[in-house]
Amino acid sequence: MAVTGAVLAVALANGDLGNTSSLTAVLGFGLSVVGLAVNLWRGTPADSVSADGASSPERLEQLAGRLAVAVDEQWHREWRLRRLQDPHPLQVRWSSAEAWLADDPGDDRLPADLDNRLDGISAAVDAVPSRRLVVLGDPGSGKTVLALRFTLDRIAQRADGDPVPVIFPVSAWQPDREPLREWMNAHLSATYPGAPWTRELLRPCPTW
Repeated sequence: MAVTGAVLAVALANGDLGNTSSLTAVLGFGLSVVGLAVNLWRGTPADSVSADGASSPERLEQLAGRLAVAVDEQWHREWRLRRLQDPHPLQVRWSSAEAWLADDPGDDRLPADLDNRLDGISAAVDAVPSRRLVVLGDPGSGKTVLALRFTLDRIAQRADGDPVPVIFPVSAWQPDREPLREWMNAHLSATYPGAPWTRELLRPCPTW
């Protein structure tokens, strides 16, 4: 009700009440965020921590599962809003960059026989020993769509104990003001407001 009232007030003030497509998009986004927050809050697993204050592996897996559901819902909505499946995803192809761009040109190059279509990006990351991959391209070349496809594919393939893929807008990070881990914690809390426990999921990660 609060979201609906706010949107209608702004529309009346700007004289945009007749623009139903914009109103529908804003209302749908607002209501979906509220619903996501409520579902995450209701589904928070019971506390289970060890003597040193760390969460148990069972609790961490439950939390990871909840986050995976939230991320999947978030980016499936974005996929539909962008109409990327209408009528089917455009199969943008990618190619391996020159060897000198890799951390270790001998080990971290992509195999030549990989499927270089959009839906082959998940397998491409698995084929890189370091599990690090940088996507380069001009504006509008499909980098964001590739990231969305990778995220959704990894969640669909995720098994218990696997990491949860999350898209972080690194351009918003200011390394001279905030350590990376703290910035990631803040981003998770802001993006998934119904899940204050997301901070716990970064604890098992190695120090960057």
